Amino acid sequence: MKKNSALVNEDVIGHVKDIVACLTTCQSKNAFLKNIHSILKTITHADNFYVVLQDKNRNISFPYFIDTEDSFTEEELNRVKIDDLNATLTYLALESNVPCNFSSSDIIELQKKSKIKALGTVPMQWLCYPLVNKGHSLGAFVIQSYRTSSEYCSYVLEVLLAISHVIASALDAFNNNEKLKLANEELTSHRDNLGCLVLERTQELKLKTLKLESEIQLKNKIRVDLESSLRVLESEIVEREQLQNKLEFEVTHDSLTGLANRKALYNAKNRITEKIKRNKKKLFILYLDVDGFKAVNDTLGHEIGDKVLIEISQKILARVREYDLVARVGGDEFVVLMEDVENKSDIQLIAKRIIDDIEASMIIGQSGVELSISIGIAYSSEPEHIEFELLRCADNAMYQAKKKGSGNVVWFKE
Repeated sequence: MKKNSALVNEDVIGHVKDIVACLTTCQSKNAFLKNIHSILKTITHADNFYVVLQDKNRNISFPYFIDTEDSFTEEELNRVKIDDLNATLTYLALESNVPCNFSSSDIIELQKKSKIKALGTVPMQWLCYPLVNKGHSLGAFVIQSYRTSSEYCSYVLEVLLAISHVIASALDAFNNNEKLKLANEELTSHRDNLGCLVLERTQELKLKTLKLESEIQLKNKIRVDLESSLRVLESEIVEREQLQNKLEFEVTHDSLTGLANRKALYNAKNRITEKIKRNKKKLFILYLDVDGFKAVNDTLGHEIGDKVLIEISQKILARVREYDLVARVGGDEFVVLMEDVENKSDIQLIAKRIIDDIEASMIIGQSGVELSISIGIAYSSEPEHIEFELLRCADNAMYQAKKKGSGNVVWFKE
């Protein structure tokens, strides 16, 4: 499944809000992770999901573990040490601290190279995302599939990567809350040793006040941190969309004229070919070559030549329909793709008007420029001919037009 960037961004923000809602309602880390698991199931196949945490002393724990193939009791998981995981996929993820996406073939290849050893059933696809908050590594969460090596598409990978940062922030908040609870428990223990009922009740009141203030501060801090993370994420998403749109435009457009380039031309031709397989309509290709353009570059310079090409591009665009594709395929060569045209006479009229526009004297800067253009036209309703031959036929017709002299239109004939 593939989604556009806008939908992916909306999904990420929606899941982040769900996680924030879980954080404010869940009283324990296990309950929070159970709700996270439920959220992940709404995103993708997540029947096999576990979280591994590692503290500063490299002590590890598994606060949540669900697997349909391998079952481990809580007692077994609590006995696991970091050395017991040596060379496993989990150990590799904790050590590298980067997102991992392994298929079963990747895992088998790593085993052959003795880089890892399998612990339990080998999954078909294994995803791992590090949990990092404020530069500190907390551990990782893992989703795996035993069904197929292509279970998780690029959309799922993007969403999981985005929400991994939010989960890390939430787990860090739970850790701080647990430290606060331990401190409160110690204070409570001291209170039990007090012999005076008045002092005991005074201390109890102080504890309750401290706990309430600490909880309020902690919740405010969590809310501020998550809101800040959400704003940063939204800003990064907008910047990424802008960059992606810019790169897509540059890849498919001519940098001088802004017209489609050769790559975009072939993409459009292939798209139209598939369409014609269904509706059997005609595609017309106009191949245009500027007559005498070399003399402009030689006498007036390339800067004037570039401005002339831009002016010619605008004149061609002005004579075709908004949805027709106009591409620059060479120095002074252009191609126009026109579909859904019933009469050849309409195409002939458009070509004649383009020639008339080009032959009209152009004033570029302080220079007057007089040019003409030769046009070759070919058309077909046969998909195979369109895909492999039609562009070459239009090119050949253009060369016949140039042989007849400047400003001519020639239709391709077998």
